[in-house]
Amino acid sequence: MVVAESRGTNGSSSAERSGVSPAFTRDTQRGSSFSESLSSRGPRLRNCHRQLTDTAEHGRGVAKLRETLNVSTWNVRTMRTDGRQEILEGKMKRSNIGCLGISDTCWWGVGHIFLDSGSTVINSGGDEHIHGVVEILNKSLSRALMGYNPLNERLLTARIISIPWNLTFIHAYAPTNQATDQDKSAFYERLEQVYLQVPWQDTVIIGGDMNAKIGEGCPIGRHAFGTMNDNGARLVNFARANAFVAANCLMRRHPRRLYTWKSFDLTCSNQIDYFLVQERWNSSICKCKAIQGAECDSDSTPDEIQVEAAPATKSKGFYTI
Repeated sequence: MVVAESRGTNGSSSAERSGVSPAFTRDTQRGSSFSESLSSRGPRLRNCHRQLTDTAEHGRGVAKLRETLNVSTWNVRTMRTDGRQEILEGKMKRSNIGCLGISDTCWWGVGHIFLDSGSTVINSGGDEHIHGVVEILNKSLSRALMGYNPLNERLLTARIISIPWNLTFIHAYAPTNQATDQDKSAFYERLEQVYLQVPWQDTVIIGGDMNAKIGEGCPIGRHAFGTMNDNGARLVNFARANAFVAANCLMRRHPRRLYTWKSFDLTCSNQIDYFLVQERWNSSICKCKAIQGAECDSDSTPDEIQVEAAPATKSKGFYTI
């Protein structure tokens, strides 16, 4: 892992300020950096190189799931423009977001960089400036970061030390509905392998731009927006096979709190970003909705979820199916 040098007072490197990718490494050895070995839901992936997080700042804190945790996902179209990172940092601070998953960053390489604010930017890109996913953790979650796994330019996982159960974020950026069946099948096969590799006792949140429409009346979220397409059917099959629900489709809401993409001429809108949460934790979802009005020169709007692991004696105020 390579840490970007020449950091300015605003927490961004000289490379970021010039509109190019930070100094991430192009190391092709992509594997788990989880710092403990626990039993998982399925067989471990082949060629999975395990290594510790290379900083004394990580792994020294603990996230408390008894308190509300805000997680958000956003397709920003690119991170290779001036000021984009500052906009996202400001959004995280205003909304008190602990983890922000970003799709379509167009950054290459893998690794992490530190910001002066204490946040950690984790990147998983390819060999070219296409696709790419990033997770930004605030200072609190950065100190509780156990490790991360930059799998490819569409999948990235991060594991957080938390009480009472460790928390695993999986950020995904699925191929579009116009992609080939081979590409879409390969993506969901890889996603399922990644999920099965997560320690069985972890709380898992899968979020990102799934480029899918699951449709109203869907079994994993009956209040979804729009009509199901092929990507939506694949997402539903994955979710039902692994006991997930779509957190942003469990409650009836106004359409502006559901759709996460709209055309630039404002004539068409779709719900294509989702948060998948395990069925056994759906009562811990405080709320999950699209946030309109966020500006990042993108045709997408961020989706935000609030999660709180409620004690058994506290059940009022939490959404269930």
